[in-house]
Amino acid sequence: RRDRDAAEAMVAEFTATFDEPDDPPLISAAGILDASRRGANVVLVDARTPEEQSVSIIPGAISANRFQASVRPRLKEAPDPKPLVVPYCANGYRSGLFCRDLVREHGVKNVRNSQGIILWTFDGAHLVLPPGDFDLGEPCGLAPKETPARQVHVYTRAWDYAADGYMTVFFVKQPGKFTLWWKVVWGKMLSLCTGGARDME
Repeated sequence: RRDRDAAEAMVAEFTATFDEPDDPPLISAAGILDASRRGANVVLVDARTPEEQSVSIIPGAISANRFQASVRPRLKEAPDPKPLVVPYCANGYRSGLFCRDLVREHGVKNVRNSQGIILWTFDGAHLVLPPGDFDLGEPCGLAPKETPARQVHVYTRAWDYAADGYMTVFFVKQPGKFTLWWKVVWGKMLSLCTGGARDME
């Protein structure tokens, strides 16, 4: 299941609902990185839960709460070209809802929906641990104080499609609460040594 095609198919399934004329189109990890390298002011917005964000984030991202409180109110006054706002989640569904709200309720125009952090593990540069502070217009690349991460939260076991080499985390529903479970996915080396990655149960 550590297969990019399977991960892309999952993203396509969960983003297919965003087919209204005003729904922002998807943008790939390569598209985000290319826009940043060309000097675009890319604002990556992490639309996931704090539990997911605590595991790792895409470099340069800010939380949705921070975006709504201090960035979105300033977008209309931002000089042209306007910042490119790219929300992301695990697979594009929650970020698609976030995009729709930005466009319909707040009139934000320059918006794209990311394919999500799971596909980023295949196509993006890397992931990092969340820094203590986020800012508008941080580049999509490794900043001096950022710490690379080899873990990613995939939200649920059913979405455990992250690339080989990443330790994955997901929520498991238990009576009355959610807990975090870890799954080690170290690729071919682990498969050869142990006969395959196993759930830590």
